[in-house]
Amino acid sequence: MQFNINLKNSELYYDEKVNDILSTHINNKNINNLTNVKKILNYYNNPQDYLKIVHIAGTNGKGSTSSMISSILCEEGYTVGLFTSPHLVSLNERIKISNEKISYKDFYELLKKIDNDSKCLKVFLGFFDILTVTALLFFCQKKCDYVVLETGLGGEYDATNVSEKVLISVITNIGIDHEKILGDTIHKIAVAKSGIIKKNCPVVLYDLKKEKDVFVNKAKELGSDIFFTDFSKITTYEDNSFDYKTYKNLKTNMPGIFQIYNAATAIEAIDVIKKNYKVSDNSIRKGLLNVKLDGRFQIISKKPYFIIDGGHNVQCIEKIIKNINIFIKKNKIKKMILILSILDDKNIEEMVDKIFMSIECDNIKTIITKVKSKRAFSVDYIYDCVKKYNEDITIIDS
Repeated sequence: MQFNINLKNSELYYDEKVNDILSTHINNKNINNLTNVKKILNYYNNPQDYLKIVHIAGTNGKGSTSSMISSILCEEGYTVGLFTSPHLVSLNERIKISNEKISYKDFYELLKKIDNDSKCLKVFLGFFDILTVTALLFFCQKKCDYVVLETGLGGEYDATNVSEKVLISVITNIGIDHEKILGDTIHKIAVAKSGIIKKNCPVVLYDLKKEKDVFVNKAKELGSDIFFTDFSKITTYEDNSFDYKTYKNLKTNMPGIFQIYNAATAIEAIDVIKKNYKVSDNSIRKGLLNVKLDGRFQIISKKPYFIIDGGHNVQCIEKIIKNINIFIKKNKIKKMILILSILDDKNIEEMVDKIFMSIECDNIKTIITKVKSKRAFSVDYIYDCVKKYNEDITIIDS
């Protein structure tokens, strides 16, 4: 979505130019082939080969884990490139160096160059492909010490999966999402995401309850050491602080137990990096405390309480509801307004069922709306799903 909030005239000009270029790069349907991405990167002398890459895949939590790792490395004084998706407000959120978004001007000029060169070479790049190439070129030009690279979708055939060697591969939580592309079982999805594991490159694995063997076997096959996050070693406290293994009194300002799980995974990754590069315990502490990520159970107002969350699959909804119920109990909430929009490739029936059967509040008013996306469910369809559980509904088609 594109709000263009508080943009200066020059920023707005370049932002519109960026969107004009990207509108010509529709999604690449041939997801089982990285040939075109590798061709254009080879034309630029393979910038990915000059970067120390932390490569992260997973269904949920990879954005938070990426931001935590980046924040920790930034606190140590390193120049850190961070590539994430999707964006919340503006496209340049996806490409950052040491927490600073790429400027609209740099974004446009680099994107324009890649667009022109790919056309001359007759190399087709999809929307996410060209963004990935832009990020890698930018990080190489700016001589980043580290790059934290989050996959867009899947793993093996994701546009970010173009390096033969990475500093470390990180796998976060695995669940059901993007079934039409990745497969309709946890096993198939795990196999796809295990594709980021590289030969003789260490792997950090989230404390998975299912399909752990997929990643263990892939790492063994490639001769890669694997390190496990262990949630049994977490001790939590009421103020969202926690201990993990030998690390005591850590804290993240991102609420919810699942963010502590993500933090533990980030710590495991940093512990692997620490074997060869300097990262102090103080940087870990400050990095976790100072990490900022919008749209993750984010409280944007307290009078009244107004909370936003971009959770977009059944697993996310379950975690959001846990947070909501804790929040309701702690703040003695008697009534709430739920503003809801869902994309059409999601399991809307199960998501809606989870919401209304699990939220511990008897007085709920629902506002059904529609995000600016061709993939959004119609408000009428969402209404039909919600009305089975809630009669107090307003439709606002914007």
